Amino acid sequence: MTFLDKFPTANLTNLPTPLEPMIGLAEELNHAALYIKRDDLTSKDYGGNKVRKLDFLLADVQAKGYKEVITFGYAGSNHCTATAVHSKKLGLNCTLVLLPQIPSYYLKYNLLTSLSFGAKFIYAKNKPLAYLKVAGHFLRTFIKRGKLPYRIEPGGSMPVGVIGFIKAVAELKEQIDKQGIPVPDRIYVPCSSMGTVIGLAIGIQLMGLTSKVHAIKVVDDEYSNDKVIKDLYDNTLQFVRKKAPEIPDLSFTDIPLVVRREFYSGTYAQSTDLSKQAVALAMKKQGIPLENTYSAQALGALVDDVRNKKVEGQSLLYWNTFNSADLSIFVADQDYMDLPKDLHGYFA
Repeated sequence: MTFLDKFPTANLTNLPTPLEPMIGLAEELNHAALYIKRDDLTSKDYGGNKVRKLDFLLADVQAKGYKEVITFGYAGSNHCTATAVHSKKLGLNCTLVLLPQIPSYYLKYNLLTSLSFGAKFIYAKNKPLAYLKVAGHFLRTFIKRGKLPYRIEPGGSMPVGVIGFIKAVAELKEQIDKQGIPVPDRIYVPCSSMGTVIGLAIGIQLMGLTSKVHAIKVVDDEYSNDKVIKDLYDNTLQFVRKKAPEIPDLSFTDIPLVVRREFYSGTYAQSTDLSKQAVALAMKKQGIPLENTYSAQALGALVDDVRNKKVEGQSLLYWNTFNSADLSIFVADQDYMDLPKDLHGYFA
């Protein structure tokens, strides 16, 4: 038993996810040591990195006796859809608070998938209006049930969710040891609400790996600035120590994390030439689907570093955060007209 076993899960995941060499891409780029962590396979219903966090978050929801969760994201949020899918499996009501974003091909699938799993929607054109609508929802819920919904922060990025990626590093270390794969010098992963990358960074420190997380920014600095990073790091360690005081002292000054801002387009969900190339390369060379908002941005950064000879001789790991489960079975019978009217424009 390790300290991680002290934190219950909702048994949502199919773990471990595969750790594989990217043979086709390695040949294309002439860089031998390229690997992929297949977190697109965390669940057969709806995978991706969010499920690792939800496994702990929804266990906390159940333990505290909540019947409804509410969470937040942009209109095509993978996190929101993952929350809707996995909440339904546990018999929980789910409300999604959504903000506008530029259209993308996966956005429609996510909205219709969330609808098919019974999610309720609150759509607002800006954050102040979203706060007002959420306040109204909270008041109505409290009057009706005598209890507020369980609030899940955007991306599931709160200490109980971050534990999912501390545990992911323990999983990675075991796979490295069993498969004889070199410890990656760099781990490439997209970053927005920071929960995934903070969990990876803390996990690396606790497991004694020498890797460094290269977090590829896909959102504005409001969500991924230095204060957000330090606060989530400190709060997560404080939360973990309440149940596991035996963990060693860690220092934020030694955090193995580099936030890479040079690949961000400046607009959330806006593709770049590099991300488009990454989508095409991943499918052609590895047979793996990606999307432009998150997963392709991180792979694009890896490809760019290799092509510009910044990582010669290094072992590189790409952490695939996208869901690769087929959503067509969920959306086939759904009518977008059943969504709030303000969301209909995404289907025009």
